[in-house]
Amino acid sequence: MRSRKWYRKLLVLVLSFSILLGGGFSGPVKAEDGPDIIWLPEGYDGFWQPSVVGCFKEGLAAVKKDRKTGYIDKSGQVVIPFEYNDAFYFSEGLASVKKEERWGCIDKTGKIIIPFQYAGPQLFKEGLSATGNGYIDKNSQVVQFHYDYDDRDVWERCFSEGLASVRKNGKYGYINKSGQVVIPFEYDWARPFNEGLAAVVKDGKGGYIDQSGQVVVPFEYDSATVFSEGLALVRKDRGWGYIDKNGRTVIPFEYNEHYLAGGFSEGLAMVGKDGKWGYIDKNGKAVTAFEYDWGGSFREGLAYVTKNGKSGYIDRTGQVVVPLEYDEANLFSEGVALVKKDGRLGILKNPLTQTAAPAAPVVVNPLSPELEAAVRLAVGKLSGELTESDWQRLTALDLSGRHLSALSSLDQAKNLREIDLSFARVDDITALAQLPGLRTVILKNSHVPAEQLKVLKEKLTQTEFRVLTVSITDPNVKDWNTAESGDELVASAESMIAAAGRQELTATDGCFVITKQLAESAAQKAETVKEQLNAKAVLDNKELNRSLETIVKISLTPEKEQVMTAVRVSKDIQTVSAIDRLVIEVQPEVTLELTAGDLQGLAAADLEIEVTEGKVSAGSRPVGSDAFGGEGADGRSYQIKLKKVKASSQITLALKADQDPYNVIFRKDASGKEEIIGGRYDGKTKKLNAKIRDDGEYYVRRNEKNFADIEGLPQKEKEFIKILAAKGILQGSSAGQFSPDATIQRSEILTILVRMSYAYDSSAVSAFSDVARDAWYYPYVSSGVKLGAVSGYPDNTFKPANSVGAAELAKMNCMMLVYKKGYHFPKEAPTYLARLAPGSKVPDWAKAYVAMAEREGFLLRTGSGLYDGGQAITRRQAAEMLYRLYQKL
Repeated sequence: MRSRKWYRKLLVLVLSFSILLGGGFSGPVKAEDGPDIIWLPEGYDGFWQPSVVGCFKEGLAAVKKDRKTGYIDKSGQVVIPFEYNDAFYFSEGLASVKKEERWGCIDKTGKIIIPFQYAGPQLFKEGLSATGNGYIDKNSQVVQFHYDYDDRDVWERCFSEGLASVRKNGKYGYINKSGQVVIPFEYDWARPFNEGLAAVVKDGKGGYIDQSGQVVVPFEYDSATVFSEGLALVRKDRGWGYIDKNGRTVIPFEYNEHYLAGGFSEGLAMVGKDGKWGYIDKNGKAVTAFEYDWGGSFREGLAYVTKNGKSGYIDRTGQVVVPLEYDEANLFSEGVALVKKDGRLGILKNPLTQTAAPAAPVVVNPLSPELEAAVRLAVGKLSGELTESDWQRLTALDLSGRHLSALSSLDQAKNLREIDLSFARVDDITALAQLPGLRTVILKNSHVPAEQLKVLKEKLTQTEFRVLTVSITDPNVKDWNTAESGDELVASAESMIAAAGRQELTATDGCFVITKQLAESAAQKAETVKEQLNAKAVLDNKELNRSLETIVKISLTPEKEQVMTAVRVSKDIQTVSAIDRLVIEVQPEVTLELTAGDLQGLAAADLEIEVTEGKVSAGSRPVGSDAFGGEGADGRSYQIKLKKVKASSQITLALKADQDPYNVIFRKDASGKEEIIGGRYDGKTKKLNAKIRDDGEYYVRRNEKNFADIEGLPQKEKEFIKILAAKGILQGSSAGQFSPDATIQRSEILTILVRMSYAYDSSAVSAFSDVARDAWYYPYVSSGVKLGAVSGYPDNTFKPANSVGAAELAKMNCMMLVYKKGYHFPKEAPTYLARLAPGSKVPDWAKAYVAMAEREGFLLRTGSGLYDGGQAITRRQAAEMLYRLYQKL
């Protein structure tokens, strides 16, 4: 790794001063022609040039006049007088300023909030700022953590995503806001967490850890930077390139210049070759020529570039929007940027946002839940408000196979370059006209208004409309009975896809090696059939309730009878993007499965799996029952060993079983400790399926559970509770009570959803003000937020003890299906809402969710068909809804 001093030179906020040559102004003056710019009066010496943020933050910018620093607003008016020797930008309402060699903080009125008593500047993030060997809050209260003095730049010491890196005895670790050590002191260097990961250095090599301290990307890089928009710039073998969060090389190590402060921003990154700079997209494709001497990250659709000593601004297509005629330029922020020309300092307004005021009020149509889900999946933000920054990161959108009324509100996606409408049915596509940066629209067997498409082609002359047709040639697809609906229709389609993607594999030197070539060949066949099935659905005007998956099924053929089966999945398979599921049939009784997400975790190394058949010990088998719930008499178990890079990586294990609803997969570790893994029964394969992540002995056993206070319930309700309890999803009190008529709390419901979907993530974090890190439900709430199943309230609370309304639970269940299984919202929601009895109460915000819940069969109504979305759900009602959801996950 390069030294700290070298790295700081690239990342610190550099205060740049230059002498003004002209003048004669008495106040801000607006330019009469050319770009919309306000020229400031003479006497201004310079302005801050932060490397990762624009000059204006929270409405103010630090500028210098007569060797003193003050703050101006976006009109050029002086808000805070020029009386400081140095200054930082505003963050969380405060700015650090220097007076007589000491630093303190002021608010936006200039009032001193933190006295001038510190040797270094402050920068508040998440309510705290580093200073000396501890932290202070905004009331200047010192939070002493008593660690080594740390002279790193203040931004590197800030809290980020709930943690901060500190040094002790020469090594770095991470603490939370209570000062508790969360990640031990074992690193030579440590950077802030961003997007869930932190770059750290160990034994001279850089890698990445998650918030539990688990190594996610191995230590193999000469230099490593923070993640930005899913990618991180790293140095290896004397070159710079980009990796994703699984350590997979996305952009090769072919650049010899580096801009560490930027990373990807709005889908593009500045990179250098042979002393010249240009911009690339996330596929490594050059968007501009390598012709600039320097530049900055994209902000608000523009980036400043410098050539032959002059600076200007280009857009995301590489077109010059503001001529290269300025002596200095800076990033856009809050709609403006500070520039300098002929010794004059000016406030340049973003030309992309300067539009005439509308003649009449504009009605902004909210995103439909279906469109919103697609946008969130594209930007990787499954919960929380979609901010302007999120929209700016949206460069490609996949709407294939979806049925939509319109594309309203997509005009917010100013940087959207590609949209895929393959096999989609959209009634109104006119919103695409509001996307001048759109370059590709894929229309494969799409059903869109022909006249609207014609108008768009005429208007968007820079856009390529790829109108393609998939012909239906497979005889099985031609005979596909689309009279079915829902899960049955999708299941019949996916059985054809899996059959097409089936491959036989024999062992090589005793090991079954699944190579990229094998997987790619199978995926191509499966994908061909899938596309024809989608085309058939469009032809028959059939709305699928979820996206079809490309399934590759590998059947292992042993050379002889063997007790142990060794499987190696090549790490290169993660580059075969078409695969949604890789199914490995180890033997008739055992199947392994990896999803697309599981495969992405193979970037750093191959996945090695050993499956050894054995016998369940007598102590692990109930009297009168064998390991397969009564189907077999041999009591088989399977010792499974997983060699993987990421400890948190999971695979799906399926073991043969009968239909007994209380059958469960158990795991026994090396010490003999037993735990319930769970398992959902698949009637087609006659196997129990469950996610696993640890080595151990796995087997099936009956695990019936009961609670004393549910005996009086109807048999059906009682069964729902007992089955989910058997699977380890529902739990009662220590006294063996379930309390069926008590209302269920938000913390409880989210815990159940996380358990049910195997989505527990110990590294997940959340920042709700009323969810303490030491609360029993904190990891479940955090995992649920990461999953996208729930979000908080506008005041940043979660309200864990609140009851859950019927419509609220319907939404949670729907989002689980959308994000975990690819389900779609029904286009014609009124059709399903009409099934409810007159007088039913459905909140406006919940109509799409209630409609989907009705279609999927987990909506609860009274005997007369009435539905009340505001009704507080009891534990017995929640059990029924969750059981029905469980059957689909």
